[in-house]
Amino acid sequence: MSGVLEVFAFISSEAFNLVCAAKTELALFCLAFAAHHFLFGSAFPRVLKGCREQNRRAANKKVDRYAAAGKVAQENIDDGDSDVPLDGDDAQALRNLATAYQRNDHRGVLRLWMSLKKSEKLSATALAQVVEAMQRFKKDSAAIIGEVKGYLKRNAALCNIQYVNRLLESLAKSLDAEVVFGIISTLASLDLSPNAATYEVLVQMHFTTRSFNEVVTLDKEMRSRGIKPSRHTSLALLKTGLQVGHLDDALEHFRALGDGCRDMQTTASSAPRHIAAQLVELGCREHRIATVLEVLEEQRVQLTTEMVNAMLGEGVRTRDQRLLHHLEQLSASQGVPKTGHTFGLLLRSHGNDLTRMEELLKEMEASGVDGISEVTPIVLSACTGLGDSTSADQLCKMLCPEQVAQVPALMSLIRFYAEAGQPEKACELYEAHMAGCGRTFADTKRRTLIDTRSEKAIVAAALQCGRRDIAGSLLEAMPSDTAKHIAMIRHCAARGSLNEAMQAFQALEASGADLTHSLWNTALDACVECRDLKRAEELMRRMESAGVADAVSFNTLIKAHLRREHYGRARDIMDDMRKAGCTPNHVTYNEFINALVRSERDSRRGQDAVWEVVEEMKASGVRPNRITCSILLKSLRAKSPFGDVMRTMELTDTMDEPMDE
Repeated sequence: MSGVLEVFAFISSEAFNLVCAAKTELALFCLAFAAHHFLFGSAFPRVLKGCREQNRRAANKKVDRYAAAGKVAQENIDDGDSDVPLDGDDAQALRNLATAYQRNDHRGVLRLWMSLKKSEKLSATALAQVVEAMQRFKKDSAAIIGEVKGYLKRNAALCNIQYVNRLLESLAKSLDAEVVFGIISTLASLDLSPNAATYEVLVQMHFTTRSFNEVVTLDKEMRSRGIKPSRHTSLALLKTGLQVGHLDDALEHFRALGDGCRDMQTTASSAPRHIAAQLVELGCREHRIATVLEVLEEQRVQLTTEMVNAMLGEGVRTRDQRLLHHLEQLSASQGVPKTGHTFGLLLRSHGNDLTRMEELLKEMEASGVDGISEVTPIVLSACTGLGDSTSADQLCKMLCPEQVAQVPALMSLIRFYAEAGQPEKACELYEAHMAGCGRTFADTKRRTLIDTRSEKAIVAAALQCGRRDIAGSLLEAMPSDTAKHIAMIRHCAARGSLNEAMQAFQALEASGADLTHSLWNTALDACVECRDLKRAEELMRRMESAGVADAVSFNTLIKAHLRREHYGRARDIMDDMRKAGCTPNHVTYNEFINALVRSERDSRRGQDAVWEVVEEMKASGVRPNRITCSILLKSLRAKSPFGDVMRTMELTDTMDEPMDE
């Protein structure tokens, strides 16, 4: 028995300790339960809330059912949920309606609407509030329109278009087009016709929703009825015309805005400046800028630089000199500021008039416009076409070496003088601006602004006029850029100027640059391309002495002698090639075979020599490739010996690689 008491005492002690530990949580729970019961009157809020919601939905259905038929009575909707009192006084009822609307008490608004249906004091704003309350209760649009129509019919004193317009203006803010056009459709039954204010509301509503097609339809309807649009309507129609690309309609409404301004005794169009800019843009797209410019002048619109540039660009594209001349005079008379782009377009329009181009350049320099980079290509293109460097000389005077942005323009001028046969002028310009900017040109960052084409032109010009110091300084600044050096030498050789090519090579050699095999072979190839075998032989001896002659070098010189049918000298070079440790390869033998085939074709000698080279090729361990077979196949003719044909076909069959076409 004592054991049982001890267990019971232990359990009681633990339970008491647990209650003591949770006493704070239990106290807070009891306090919250009591507060909720005191505030909401029920300990079961979810049940109460469900009952209230059910009653409210039933009441809403009742309101919808009776209000749509115009038979809602006070006792049917007075469920105590709204504290708006019913009053027989219309003025008080209107004040109560406004108060209920401000509190978003739409049920109260509908209750008061029942008492105000026969009142003639209901303003358009109040009626719009009633309509909004009906919309909030999800009433059918047809029922709402029926309520409004019934009210207007019952109150003939209010049944005028001004009252309807004020109502529509309030309703249009909600963008409910169905209700708005439903009311519009009832105007005929009310013996009313829409006026300019009505269309202003409709146009603004559709323009706000970007329904531009509907706005265009309304515009046509106004034209058919002879209704003159208001200023705000004209502005919306103008913007719509710009959006849909109807230039004629946009210009007509732009004129309407200007006419309205003249009625107010203004001196210029009141259309926003960006609207005029959009008109210009649309005119350029439609290629009717002359028509737009005529309207802008008619409305005395102050042109902007952007508008002038757009119209100048269109005039240059269409080559309309009359438009360009007129636009230049108009912008000058209005004092429109010019930018570098403006001067560039004006210079382009006067591409054949050097005198006018010089005047524009002087004006640009006097006005301090920094646009030399934009006008330089245009001026140099005109100078190249006309063969006159006067305008280019004017550009040189405008250069400012301190401005890094002008370096591309400087390079363009140097290339122009170098390619126009004035290398001295190109070197003077380069040297003058290099000295004028100190060490900036030698700086690595500035060096990146000089492109490869300009470097070639400067070096070529320096070599032409004997200015090896300039050429050497440029080559020294890029000693490791082998690709540029090779391209420079090849460029000179392609123009047939072997002296320039060799001077560039010698300047590079004098600068201490690392002369690779490719550079030596490029110089040798330049001699061969310019058909100067004497220089080629001299350079080859230097290459052999320096130990830089390779298979490419020997093949290049062999090719040069084979072109002149110096077969004996070509054989000697092949022997020298073997002595130098370079084995003749496919290129060597194919050049021999090709030269012998051409010789045989001209002199009609047999192909024995050709087949001797083929056999030598096989004996040297060099298997004929597809180029070899292609040369042999092309040498066959209708009267070629049958043995040559068979040997060629057998050689083709033994080839591992596929034949080309």
